[in-house]
Amino acid sequence: MPMNAAETTETTDGVTGVFFRIFPPLAGALLGSIFTLVFLVVIKLGVGSSEGPMSLSRFLLFAVTFVAALSSNILATVFLALANRERFSGKFRQAMFHIFFMLIGLFLVCSPFFLFLSLETALLLSAFFLPFSSVGVLLLFQVFSQECSPLLASYSAIFGGLVLAGVFTMLSSILPIEMMLFFALPLSWLLLSTTSVVTQKIFHIFSDAQIEK
Repeated sequence: MPMNAAETTETTDGVTGVFFRIFPPLAGALLGSIFTLVFLVVIKLGVGSSEGPMSLSRFLLFAVTFVAALSSNILATVFLALANRERFSGKFRQAMFHIFFMLIGLFLVCSPFFLFLSLETALLLSAFFLPFSSVGVLLLFQVFSQECSPLLASYSAIFGGLVLAGVFTMLSSILPIEMMLFFALPLSWLLLSTTSVVTQKIFHIFSDAQIEK
């Protein structure tokens, strides 16, 4: 018998539930981020470092950013769904379909910037683009998998985006751009998953308080 929303919330509010909400997507994002190591190694070896439009280094950055974002976000959502089958029992395939085409659309829009900006600017764009692609992915995944209401998913995405903006703005003045590029997706999924858990917990506390009144 399928669990109702209240029962699902109760089973996932404990320490174990929070663990499986946060760390599986983090593991998936880490696996996908391995692709960024390819680009960083290639650049360190001096391959494709020429300047000018359509240089090999810019093309490699564009390709690796696309593959890393696609693989990390897909793996993160798959791991999250597998670890929380009772929560994400909705239209999983439909959610993955929309996530895939959203990422394709984002990269089509951003491709001119990656290919024609300077390599340093393109690196910075990639380091900020990667984490914020995860905001859209998590929003779509929560809505289409019926994990929570669209309104609550939007709250989680907004608060998560604000946290990401603050953290990555601070880190951009501390860490080298190469480190930001590698840790962008794992850190974003860690922050987004944590923010989502906290936002939903606060929402349920206020909802329960209104019901008791």
